[in-house]
Amino acid sequence: MQEKVQLSILLSAVIGLVVATAWLFVRNRKQNMLLENEQALLALVAQDASLVKKLNTVCKLIEQQIASSLCTVMIRDFKANVLRVVENEKLPISIIEPLRELNIRDGVGACGTAAATGESVIVADMMVDARFTDFIEVIEKHNLRACWSFPFFNIDQEVVGTFALYFDKRKNPSNRDLRLIEQTRDLVGLIYAQHLEKNRRMESEEHYRSLHTYNPETVFTLDENGKFLQMNEAGLRLLGLSETAIIGQHYSKVVRAQDLERTHEHFVAALNGEAQRYEIQIFNQAGETLDVDITNMPIVVSGKITGIHGIATNITQRLRDQGQLQILQRSVEASVNGIVIADGRKPGYPLVYVNPAFQKITGYTASEILGKTCKVLQGEGSDKRALEQIRNGLKKERDVQTTIRNYRKDGTAFWNDLYLAPVRDQKGELTHYIGIQNDVTARKEQEEQVAWHATHDPLTRLPNRSLLEDRLEQAFRFSRRYQRNLAVMFIDLDGFKPVNDSMGHSVGDALLCAVAERIQNTIRDGDTLARFGGDEFVVVLPNAGTESDINEIAERFLFEIAEPYKVGNKELTLTASIGLALSDEDLDDPRLLIQRADMAMYKAKRRGNNNFEWFTQDINDKVERHVLMRHEIQEALKCKQFSLVYQPIFDQNQKICSVEALIRWNHPVQGVISPYEFITLAEHTGQIIPMGRWVIEQVCQDMLQLQAMDIPTVSVNLSPLQLSRNRFADDIKGLLAEYQIEARQIVLEVTENVLVSDLTNASSILNELHKQGFRIAIDDFGTGYSSLRYLQELPIDILKIDRSFVCDVGEGKKYEGITRAMLAVAQELQLQVVAEGVETEEQLTFLKTQDCEFYQGYLLALPMAIDDLARFCEQKMQA
Repeated sequence: MQEKVQLSILLSAVIGLVVATAWLFVRNRKQNMLLENEQALLALVAQDASLVKKLNTVCKLIEQQIASSLCTVMIRDFKANVLRVVENEKLPISIIEPLRELNIRDGVGACGTAAATGESVIVADMMVDARFTDFIEVIEKHNLRACWSFPFFNIDQEVVGTFALYFDKRKNPSNRDLRLIEQTRDLVGLIYAQHLEKNRRMESEEHYRSLHTYNPETVFTLDENGKFLQMNEAGLRLLGLSETAIIGQHYSKVVRAQDLERTHEHFVAALNGEAQRYEIQIFNQAGETLDVDITNMPIVVSGKITGIHGIATNITQRLRDQGQLQILQRSVEASVNGIVIADGRKPGYPLVYVNPAFQKITGYTASEILGKTCKVLQGEGSDKRALEQIRNGLKKERDVQTTIRNYRKDGTAFWNDLYLAPVRDQKGELTHYIGIQNDVTARKEQEEQVAWHATHDPLTRLPNRSLLEDRLEQAFRFSRRYQRNLAVMFIDLDGFKPVNDSMGHSVGDALLCAVAERIQNTIRDGDTLARFGGDEFVVVLPNAGTESDINEIAERFLFEIAEPYKVGNKELTLTASIGLALSDEDLDDPRLLIQRADMAMYKAKRRGNNNFEWFTQDINDKVERHVLMRHEIQEALKCKQFSLVYQPIFDQNQKICSVEALIRWNHPVQGVISPYEFITLAEHTGQIIPMGRWVIEQVCQDMLQLQAMDIPTVSVNLSPLQLSRNRFADDIKGLLAEYQIEARQIVLEVTENVLVSDLTNASSILNELHKQGFRIAIDDFGTGYSSLRYLQELPIDILKIDRSFVCDVGEGKKYEGITRAMLAVAQELQLQVVAEGVETEEQLTFLKTQDCEFYQGYLLALPMAIDDLARFCEQKMQA
């Protein structure tokens, strides 16, 4: 029995020992787990673990200390004013969801109330607490009963979150639980404060890093020795270097030599605690020189300066822009054009700047004009169209260019070539207007002068042809509208050319001006006098009146023009020939009136000077005939319509000693056309030149036949135009050489008028031709204006007495004495004489008795074609 008792005691002791050992094991294990979690928490804090991980570790720690507890931590969202649960791996999602956004309000569970009141909330049984009404479903689902919630605070004693424990049975905390929970709550607050500090520090670092990394300017750090510790990307790009190439290098490696000493002074000053700002030049990897603005600030750590923080701004372009701006400013100041700037945002656009040229042009000083508008430059003479153009441009905010008449301060006018341009800001809004003014007064006056010269004769200051046609057109429309007579007078001065040639152009010009002044003083108001050219004037009479009225005006002109003129110390007299033309209903082009008056003027000249003639249709017909004939002459030369006839010249024995070549025109439609008609026209048009060459060439072609007829020479008539050509002698010489004709076989006939019209030229050419072997004859002698001096000085071989004298000899007629004198002079000068136009026996007998050697005329032989001439010669020989 005792053994049983001992065994029972021993068994109880063993059991007690086992229990004690088990209790000690469990206790030690809990302590070890607590110690491990505390060490893990400290490690997490030391390792700067995440907030969630730290808070979950705290929850594990408290859950190990307080049995059957479930721990949660909620963080306050200040913006939304709600609590947000920190997710825990032990918390089911059904508990997490309603706690994601828990309103902070008294009566919202334990945590919402604790956060709202700032006080701990101990709920032993949530099932009977009204604050948990909205959470009954979750509570029942997870078999939760008690809840203890404790707020934790930041340094400003603001609630930043709650720390709560949940139990599956009704429970109140013990004092030990409260002390443990308060310690844990404080630890949670510390961990959260650490988290906030970390975030603040990270934000600060990120802010600094952003300022450093993303700063568009160069940001760098130097140590106390001036070596680079840091440099951002902008700086590396500026220098064209990599980070490894610049870090550890002294700043002197990039600063130009001339700026090193000054840079060092600023660096030392910054190390002494004084912020510095200065400009220097540096160079980059490419060797380019850059201007930079440097700011140096000391880096202070624990009250000690450990280095220099610097910012470098590239101001190269800015300095260039400033230089260009200075150049532009100087250019504006030095410009000869007036330049103004007006405020485009204020009414009236007041001036805010004027350059010196503007002040010089306008006479206004800057102090007088600034604040005022450019309207002060306008006046009565300012063109309204130009002003409207400016207003429209300003209204539409666009460029304007115009020329306007402005006025200076002293009231004098000037022409202003103005250019206005709007200036806009970066938003495209108008801020100012720039105006450039150019004083173009001299140019305008010159333009007006050029325009005047374009429409006026500079000598007489009368309208010229251009203005005449314009006035004539206006007068034509006026006469048609009001049924008035329109007349045109064409005035040509008689004998002006000899005066101009002999006395000089200065006298001629003065005479023209005097004539113009007289006619101008004679015409009526509304009439137009114009200088048409040379010594020709045209008068337009838009309200001419009757023909009788026009005749009176023409007679008055003739009278005034014929009055003597005093030019210098010379007294001169002129007359005029006037042609008149009157408009009619059939006239469409008023310029035809000038042509008609011109034709009438030539008719007046042919009828004697100091006269006037009206245009008539027969004049027009004759002119049209001449125009048509001019074309037909050209066709005749081209189509070989001309031919030659030859009129024999006889000696005293009536033997043919020569022939005269005469041109004839057998028109295919009109038949034979008189030489008097087409030769005169050819002389006027210049067609006599090719016509005369054709005659000489045809003579050369006929020369062999003529020689076969025993005719030694041929006479050819020369035109004054042919003798006016310097190459005429060479041309005729070339023709003779081409046909192997000798010059002695050709007699060249010229009229006396050739000698008068151009003595010097004719003399030289005739002498040259005479030297070549040509014989020279004066044709129609006695009808021109030559003198006996010409017969002595020029190489004349033959005189041909004109038929007008020959036809009046015999039977004691009046011209016999003149003819005897001519023959006597010729004999005295040893010249051969040919009497032209011998048509009667009496004439022939008289000429023979006066010892005239040679004869030509119808009595002896008519002009004939070469074939007829051959037969004539054969008949003469047979007779």
